[in-house]
Amino acid sequence: MRDRKKIVLSLVVAALLTPLGLLLPRLFRAGDAWGEWDTDDIARTLGYVPDGMARLAELWRAPIPDYSIWGDGSWLAASASYFVSALVGIILSVGASYLVLRFIVKRDGN
Repeated sequence: MRDRKKIVLSLVVAALLTPLGLLLPRLFRAGDAWGEWDTDDIARTLGYVPDGMARLAELWRAPIPDYSIWGDGSWLAASASYFVSALVGIILSVGASYLVLRFIVKRDGN
């Protein structure tokens, strides 16, 4: 039980720290977080968009683009959206892990 508390506490701390992904780039004028670029950002940075990226860019549309649940564009709204996205991700990951482990344990008979 003690290990479970450590895991839950670690996940809560990670969720609480998610708004740092918005704050730190602003403080250091660094632009978007690593890997969060769209084709427009790449074109501005590189001067062109690689063929593979241009071809596959429209393949997947994020269910919550830019993690924006509330759309007023303020830093507070964006932070709240990041936090909610983190919680949803944690809940889905833990739930999926639980179901997989339960299936494995049931199959092994332990």
